[in-house]
Amino acid sequence: MELLERISEMVKKYNWKTDQLPNGTVRVDVALKLNDGTLRYQWVFLTQRQSNAGMEIYMSSRVGIYNQNLTYAILKKAGASCFYSCLSIVPDSYDGKPAESFVIQSVPSADISDELLYKILFEVANTADFMEETFYGGDNV
Repeated sequence: MELLERISEMVKKYNWKTDQLPNGTVRVDVALKLNDGTLRYQWVFLTQRQSNAGMEIYMSSRVGIYNQNLTYAILKKAGASCFYSCLSIVPDSYDGKPAESFVIQSVPSADISDELLYKILFEVANTADFMEETFYGGDNV
């Protein structure tokens, strides 16, 4: 089953936006309800791939550009916030120059239930959004 087809009910149920990029990656704009009732949105990118362990779903959501001064604080916060996911540093670009970014990511087996897939997808989005707001002041970083 294609990944986009698999998550279509979840996307409809929670009124998320989604599309599929030309390389096959599925992009989901997860709506996160804040305490004051307003919504914030966080992109999560999903790719399904075969590995030595079997078929897996790669999920990631960008937090912000790597900053050496944030390393200890952000790792400490991420360690307390992640159950199904983790914080990673990945190659990126910023202002047209090579850079590195913090991302929250998870790689569960594609055999997991849709309920668990939702929990992991939501955790990746929620944790990335929280850390982006906490350490970078929001979306414009």
